Amino acid sequence: MILEARDLFVIVSPYLKTTTRLKAILRECFARSEYCLVVYRRHEVKEHEIQWLTQFDNVIQVGVENLHAKCYLNEYSGIITSMNLYEYSQINNHELGVCISASEGSAFVDLLAEVRRIVVTQVPDFDFTYLDDRFLARTMGNLFDELCQKFDFPAGGELPDGKYLYICQAARALHSFSADELYRDRTAVLRSTKLKGAVYQRLYKKLGELGRKK
Repeated sequence: MILEARDLFVIVSPYLKTTTRLKAILRECFARSEYCLVVYRRHEVKEHEIQWLTQFDNVIQVGVENLHAKCYLNEYSGIITSMNLYEYSQINNHELGVCISASEGSAFVDLLAEVRRIVVTQVPDFDFTYLDDRFLARTMGNLFDELCQKFDFPAGGELPDGKYLYICQAARALHSFSADELYRDRTAVLRSTKLKGAVYQRLYKKLGELGRKK
């Protein structure tokens, strides 16, 4: 898992006690990765381990109260396991894990969602933009579906897809879409248009204000 990581690596482990060999592998991983997140149990990790992680500018550390979950992620897959990143566990314990491929879609996204829930219990305003933009399905079609589940909007007259057209026109007033993100007649936004997390949240909030809660 560590050796395969190229862009990102996430560690969720209550206990951290890294060997010299593991430190060398992690150092290489952190050096080549853009985003690294290490989540551990507060007051259970030695200060020298925390200081060692602090030297890497791209490694974000979060100490969480009562953490018992263990999982490890890179951009290709994630492992949910019984094993801590702890020397004793590696040498002495019988451990077991389940690997989930990122290509499986929903299962991998669900795993990321659980990591998010763990982190925000300690840091409510933690910025997950990088992971959201990388893995979550944030398209105009998803936004339309999510809005229509919670709000009623004008039907848009007799047009076949009038409600979608209404929302798209409102979205275009709020955000500048490029030409290749619009239908040929430029009346609506392509459903497959991918939206950045911040844009998605802004449009959801503003467009929701135009509807009526169900």
